[in-house]
Amino acid sequence: MKADEHTTLIVADLGNLRAFRVKKRGIDESMIALEEIKLPKGDTKPKPIGEVTSDQAGRFPRGGGSGMSNGEEHEVAREMKDRAIGSLAQRIDDIIGSEKSRSWKLAAPQVIADRLVGEVAPENRKKLVQTEHADLTKFPLKKIEQRLA
Repeated sequence: MKADEHTTLIVADLGNLRAFRVKKRGIDESMIALEEIKLPKGDTKPKPIGEVTSDQAGRFPRGGGSGMSNGEEHEVAREMKDRAIGSLAQRIDDIIGSEKSRSWKLAAPQVIADRLVGEVAPENRKKLVQTEHADLTKFPLKKIEQRLA
């Protein structure tokens, strides 16, 4: 790695993203925080999916009646997850582009990591050098450095 080159580290889960610039000097690495974002979730207290999708809180007809079925409830949850992953991937593309990174690393829970990588731009996907299946979003900087060193 040349003196002016660096790696970008992205630490993410479905609701948070933290980005760091990692510079290597000899055998030492230093991490500089670039950005921390929280995806908008509305209220801080989680709501039942029925309150998010209906005027009638918690009302999901069951059985043969008209209205939303049990399957549609799962579709809404999946759509919300897909949108969150898409938003994270777009932000990762923006960060990699603005940092002009030649390489980057990702730490994300296993349940979203592969999908997240699949959503980033192909040119950025090629620059990915390491994926750690772990949620490190709430770890202090020192612990992240130790974990990914």
